[in-house]
Amino acid sequence: MYSLCNYATSLWLFLAGAVFGLLSCTTQAEEPLPLARQLDTLFQHYVDTSSFSGTVLVADSSGILYSDAVGYQNFAQQTPMTLHTAFYLASLSKNIHAAAIMYLADQGKLHFDDTLSQYLPDIPFSQQITLRQLLTHTHGIPDYYAFTETFPGLTNDDVLKSIGTIDSLNFKPGTQFSYSNSGYALLVRIVEIVSEQRYADFMQTTFFDPIGMQHTVIFDELADSIPNRAVAINTQGEPDNYQFRTVGGGGIFSTIEDLYQWDRALNSKQYIRPETMQMAYTPVTFLDGSPYPYGFGWFLSPDHPHFVYHTGSLNGFRNYVGRWLDEQKLVILMSNNQHPAPEPLIQAIYQTLSSPS
Repeated sequence: MYSLCNYATSLWLFLAGAVFGLLSCTTQAEEPLPLARQLDTLFQHYVDTSSFSGTVLVADSSGILYSDAVGYQNFAQQTPMTLHTAFYLASLSKNIHAAAIMYLADQGKLHFDDTLSQYLPDIPFSQQITLRQLLTHTHGIPDYYAFTETFPGLTNDDVLKSIGTIDSLNFKPGTQFSYSNSGYALLVRIVEIVSEQRYADFMQTTFFDPIGMQHTVIFDELADSIPNRAVAINTQGEPDNYQFRTVGGGGIFSTIEDLYQWDRALNSKQYIRPETMQMAYTPVTFLDGSPYPYGFGWFLSPDHPHFVYHTGSLNGFRNYVGRWLDEQKLVILMSNNQHPAPEPLIQAIYQTLSSPS
């Protein structure tokens, strides 16, 4: 269904088969289990065979079908996880940042094929790079994580100063795909230039307030404390209270219910024109005419043209959103203790949603 890392081990294939065996059970009246109970059985089987801590939500066009929270939002304090727990989204933020650019394009305030030099002329090689290439990771600017000194409180100003020192690109813009957080940090600054607003204020008034995303915060240098904030457990098994203040590569805290509202808003056609939104779900085309399965902030499935997804991983956070656009089906999993969504679990959820009730 999707492929970033090979989560499908032989163990998980065995577990997925075991879960389908559970889901095939019927009641005494030989009626299938209700869908919510099937999803609960599936998810609880995953929880029972792992140490997953986080939240899950499954929805279709009718609304939320199933949601749950397990584990701790703060392990040290033994604070229980809830559906209102706010996770650091990491790269799951990218489709939200891309929406800001698409919104401004719909307003005629910028164009996808504008060059970076029209907004940030002091950035090296800015005349060669377009906004479309920034959106699709085809610009060639190295990822700032590779050459920027990272420290608590790191801001976009720090990142842009570092990008301003690069002396070469990784490749000619438009010829390759290379995932790079630098492009999205530049896009955030462009939104501020065009809108003449602080990015957090623009996003709050344009999207978060109208949509009802009451627990979503742009985590920049001016952000206040975040209610119900999840603290991650890092690879050393220690609490990791994320403190970077950069926005673009990530930079958003949100809850699973707010992300559900975001999905509904993208489907509503109310905030971004359908033809513009479709560009987010269209593979980028290299200069030689060959496609690559990434749009504007979304990975695309070569085998399933209506399926888009993204992950977000940093420190101990492991987040996933999968969307079936033609059926308006949605799966969200967010974890604060190193547990990515395994491919067999996602496939099992989708097959459960697709099975006759």
